[in-house]
Amino acid sequence: MKEQAERRPPLGHLDELPVTLTVAEAADLVGLGLSAAYEAVRQGRLPAIRVSERRIVVPTIPLLQMLGIVARDDRKRFTDDG
Repeated sequence: MKEQAERRPPLGHLDELPVTLTVAEAADLVGLGLSAAYEAVRQGRLPAIRVSERRIVVPTIPLLQMLGIVARDDRKRFTDDG
């Protein structure tokens, strides 16, 4: 039987987003289906990092910047420094 992945709580306010999202979480955030999100990753239209052969994460700040939600100067609010 396939081991079930750890579930995160639903996405809340932008300030509460984790540093990276799963492809499924990113798909929910931008309003894509899961297949369309993986296709966008494959085509390089969705920022993503392959961390292993079977795991892809979407960095939150580049995704939000791509959507025009976070300006480059707003990055500090997503770090411990800011």
